[in-house]
Amino acid sequence: MPAFAAVLDNGEIAAIISYCENAWGNNSGRTVRLEQVEELRKN
Repeated sequence: MPAFAAVLDNGEIAAIISYCENAWGNNSGRTVRLEQVEELRKN
């Protein structure tokens, strides 16, 4: 899978992860916040 760090902004990444966490029968109720992605990208 190609890297998307240079293509997607933090908000888009948060939205995609949140969708995957709650789609296709994955009812985790988890929502990834923009701030969480920003913090992970710093490391």
